[in-house]
Amino acid sequence: ALWSDPSDSDSIMALGVHTNDERGEGAGIHRFGPDVTTAFCRREGINLVIRSHQYVRQGYKVMHGGHLITLFSARNYLTEEDTENDGAMLLLTPDLNGHLRVHPKRLSMMIQPEPPKESLWT
Repeated sequence: ALWSDPSDSDSIMALGVHTNDERGEGAGIHRFGPDVTTAFCRREGINLVIRSHQYVRQGYKVMHGGHLITLFSARNYLTEEDTENDGAMLLLTPDLNGHLRVHPKRLSMMIQPEPPKESLWT
């Protein structure tokens, strides 16, 4: 399924492709388990899938045994109480052996200042 969300769990119960109750029945968006990520990486000869376009409160989330990273770069995307979020970016750098290393960098949410209070003197 091209447009799907990863399961949050690496447990046996999350294997395969299944319905996504969080997105609603009519959305057509499914969840896929760590077995699907592993099979995709093996088939394509890669070690890591980086995906985005899904809200992650901390800005990024490493899942499926380290083979999948969900990245959400829009900090302060939600501004309701208790839903503020950080954003993130990934720094890709080669190590001394020439292997590419991925370093997530969190961009803390920006605290919105309160509007100035009316002065008693004006």
